[in-house]
Amino acid sequence: MKNLLLLVATCLATWLAVMFWESPTELFFRDKKSRVEPLPPADSYMLNTRTEKFDEDGTVAYILSSVTGFYYANDDRFELKTPQLIARKPARDEAPWLLTADEASSTMGGEDVLLTGSVHASQELKKGRIEFFTDNIRFSPRDNIATTDAGVKLIHPEGSTTGQGMKADFNLETYQLLANVRSSYHAR
Repeated sequence: MKNLLLLVATCLATWLAVMFWESPTELFFRDKKSRVEPLPPADSYMLNTRTEKFDEDGTVAYILSSVTGFYYANDDRFELKTPQLIARKPARDEAPWLLTADEASSTMGGEDVLLTGSVHASQELKKGRIEFFTDNIRFSPRDNIATTDAGVKLIHPEGSTTGQGMKADFNLETYQLLANVRSSYHAR
């Protein structure tokens, strides 16, 4: 009788173990969400990145730094969180442009940088500070030109200007607002 009872208990324990082993894990958790954050699908993940891009003459075209970076080999593309881009200095020995944004992506081996989300750009000049605000901007280090189709607010020592779309040539220090331009100037 003892042997029969031991045999039944062993079979019951084995059956319960197999049932639990084969059960889906969601059965044992109250919330169906995974407690572990999934890894990004990027090929590499970097912290506190700094990239210096040089032109054909060997001078710095731009410096791009970021808190977090993701690289995707298939697209040859970097995605950056909280980027900071320092553009090449203009020919007149002025301070370089400093551009910040929520995110940035760099394509074609760094030949194009797209900054998105609360883009702020500024340059300190002898006559005062120039800065602009927009939602996204594309920077071409080869030409040292930034362009956007989004709304732009440009603030300069003489006043402020708003418009839709912009082409900013950092070498020539010319800033073209393309449509719906409105300006206000400070009287001196």
